[in-house]
Amino acid sequence: MTLDEAQSYIQEFYQKELKWCTCGDPDGVMRLMRDVLAAIRWNYNEGRDLPYEKWKEKVRPLLGEIGSPLCMTYFYVLDIAGLVDHGGGLVNGGWLSPEGMELLGALELAADTEWDRM
Repeated sequence: MTLDEAQSYIQEFYQKELKWCTCGDPDGVMRLMRDVLAAIRWNYNEGRDLPYEKWKEKVRPLLGEIGSPLCMTYFYVLDIAGLVDHGGGLVNGGWLSPEGMELLGALELAADTEWDRM
């Protein structure tokens, strides 16, 4: 995926799939999404053999305490958007869906751009 393709993909996903407007701070919103998706990828690939506290340390700066209303709401949004799949539990037992992996790849590729200028 090229940078132009990544930017187009992010913009379309943001506006058409999530149905979010670009008011406020869409750059910050997508940075947060990138960081949360990256944390989920880390947890599934590397963190699952580590103590649960390590996962909590990854999530806390992004979404507060695991299980808090804010954290759960964010994970529900990711689930409804098709970005995660989960087995035993959404917050700790989840992994990125193919769509989640694709969006994370685009977000990482476009990390130094401003999404609201696309």
